[in-house]
Amino acid sequence: MRYYFRILLFLAPLTYLLVAACASALLAFSLFSLIDIPIAFPKSVTRGALLFLLLGIYPVTVLLGLNRCDFGFFRFDKEFFYRIFRGWAIGTFILIFVVVLLLVLDIRIIDVKAFATTGSIALILAKALAIGLLVACLEEPLFRGLLLGGLLPRSAKVFALTTSAFYYALLHFLRSTLDIENHQITLLSGFEVIFNSLSQLFKLEILDSFLALFLSGIFLGLVRMQPKYGLGYCIGLHAGWVFVIKTTKALTNGDRHSSYAFLVGGYDGIIGILAAGWLALLIIMLLRSKRLTD
Repeated sequence: MRYYFRILLFLAPLTYLLVAACASALLAFSLFSLIDIPIAFPKSVTRGALLFLLLGIYPVTVLLGLNRCDFGFFRFDKEFFYRIFRGWAIGTFILIFVVVLLLVLDIRIIDVKAFATTGSIALILAKALAIGLLVACLEEPLFRGLLLGGLLPRSAKVFALTTSAFYYALLHFLRSTLDIENHQITLLSGFEVIFNSLSQLFKLEILDSFLALFLSGIFLGLVRMQPKYGLGYCIGLHAGWVFVIKTTKALTNGDRHSSYAFLVGGYDGIIGILAAGWLALLIIMLLRSKRLTD
């Protein structure tokens, strides 16, 4: 009986995702039927699904009976924001280590033109910081808050940790490759986008990037599970990683002809086997830390 219960727990987030995706598909069809929207239909479906996932946080929280502490908001005060800043600094340092290795190995090459004006670099940094904070503030309450917080009281820690990390990695690859023109949209078009997005998960070329994202989910989950850290550190770490990725992509170019190009995946040209190995080492260090056994 316990075995079947675990299967149901594992499939519950997938059900939540599919319901959000179906709602987005129907809404997108309705909107595109009424007005001319200047955005690609497949992108509107996938972005809409994420929106529905976020909107569902509160009702699902009430349904599961979760409280602030279950989410990792142990104390929502100035200390919480200090944790975000400190987490951002640590997250930035963690991924900069990977970026430096990518530059040394000529996997990424500095874009001299991007450094032409100080103003443009300042704008790049500001934009990367804003995007990083936005992404982290949206994704962390969903994955380390609702998902991990909802699983922990109902399952073993390892199961909750790996399941939340799995779905965190999975969501990054739900991208449709379909090109549907507005005049081709039908009631079923949104569901075709969903099916196409899910089919991307079976491509072997995403495995290295998926592994890196899965391990980053494990790392963030371990941090979240510690009362001394909580969700504030997770938001900061996540924001720092996105900040480094966005800045690196803007100021450098990838060289797929490099002898070490296999160390990065096709997801963003930065994370891959190298990042996965570095994160695995950090996870081991985190597990061995006395702070995690307090």
